[in-house]
Amino acid sequence: FTVVAITIVATMAFIHLVVELELKLAMPFPSAVDAVGGVLAGSVVLIGAFIKRRQLRRGGQTLAHMMGGRVLLPNSIDLDERRLLNIVEEMSIAAGIAVPPVYVLDREPGINAFAAGISPADAVIAVSKGALSELTRDELQGVVAHEFSHIFNGDMKLNMDLLGWVAGLTAFSSIGRFLIDVSRGSSRSRSKQDRETAGGFILIGIALIVVGFFGTLMAGI
Repeated sequence: FTVVAITIVATMAFIHLVVELELKLAMPFPSAVDAVGGVLAGSVVLIGAFIKRRQLRRGGQTLAHMMGGRVLLPNSIDLDERRLLNIVEEMSIAAGIAVPPVYVLDREPGINAFAAGISPADAVIAVSKGALSELTRDELQGVVAHEFSHIFNGDMKLNMDLLGWVAGLTAFSSIGRFLIDVSRGSSRSRSKQDRETAGGFILIGIALIVVGFFGTLMAGI
């Protein structure tokens, strides 16, 4: 919430500076124009967070697919995959919960894993390709046990909520990049009016990226 508040204030300060420099108006801070900009900034963050949280509300499998995960089938004949499935099944029996779907992140060569879901009922376990191929059985069992602890401690819901806020904080930069990408095509037009319009949208896109810099920085952290 602190980061969201700072993002809103940064937007208000940016608008205030632009108005003073371009219109040569000396206004108190915050002015009515700044306040409108702050409301719009807060709305963008909240809407971005709301949309992402609605997507993630479908459960852990949604996030696993978004991360490029591939679900492991129970009848897999790959030895590494069979080993992972057996470990997850053992952990589930020991914990007394249903066996969650297991995903492999084929495009992730590093050693990593995560548990995702709103509740234990829709939880999934995802393991990177690097962890699957590089770790011994005992090491992989330790990684899976760690992810099961996230399921029991309720960390998954917190992480899903944080992902929603991250999407909201990066909404400015996302919109800015979208405007720049779309406007580049129009800037090659032979029409002077089209080029001028595209140039204006590119400037707006750059301004949005500048305003959203702090939110993007904190989201990355």
